[in-house]
Amino acid sequence: DTSGLVLLCKRPELNAAVAALFAERRVQKTYRAKVRSADETPVDMPARIENFLGRDRSVARQTRYTAVRSGGKKAITAFRLLRRPEPDSALLEVEPHTGRAHQIRVHCAEAGAPIDGDRFYAGASAPRLLLHAWRLRFEHPATGQAIEVLDPPPALLREV
Repeated sequence: DTSGLVLLCKRPELNAAVAALFAERRVQKTYRAKVRSADETPVDMPARIENFLGRDRSVARQTRYTAVRSGGKKAITAFRLLRRPEPDSALLEVEPHTGRAHQIRVHCAEAGAPIDGDRFYAGASAPRLLLHAWRLRFEHPATGQAIEVLDPPPALLREV
């Protein structure tokens, strides 16, 4: 459901090297997200969430994730407030430092501010998930050249 950038290799022989960049956390990923307070109070996101994520066993037939005390994988996400369109919502810049499934969505929801349009994690007020991958930075695996790829966020997720 996330919009924005997806990195694909034109040369198949680079697939393994690009996968290694992600596995070694050498790709900086930047997202925009619009979140809304779950209880209509002002959004108060922490600057960073660090915990362990694992499958939510309470949900049958769906792969849903949650913070766990044991058996999960480390997940680290940094947040920066860009603006507050309304008191109970916020436009955020988000940088996941790890790459867990649904990491940003879980961290926002468990902080009490699910992403707008996230029907899976209780943020269903928008018609679509308002999470956009807008910037990737990495070194080209063959040349070492610094690469930055941008996909500007849609209007709903831009700073005004």
